[in-house]
Amino acid sequence: MSDTSTYGASFYDAKVLPNGVCVCAGTSTDSTGVWKSLLLRINPLGKILQKRLYVTNNTIKTYYNSETAHAITVAKNGDLLMPHRVF
Repeated sequence: MSDTSTYGASFYDAKVLPNGVCVCAGTSTDSTGVWKSLLLRINPLGKILQKRLYVTNNTIKTYYNSETAHAITVAKNGDLLMPHRVF
């Protein structure tokens, strides 16, 4: 994962957790042109706590390597679920 070469990002969903932390789901791309699912956690003061890019690594059919996350669900146990759309 590289945070330094991000070209663009779009957010599609955000949830505020009971502790005030906001989690956001979206997509991001970098110099490779591959879209990645993006998870961002921000504290109540606006500080980024976590920035995580998720991407598949299919070496046979590389056209499956672009994916996007358009929603985020918070489970009862606090886990985050982000359905990915691969295109």
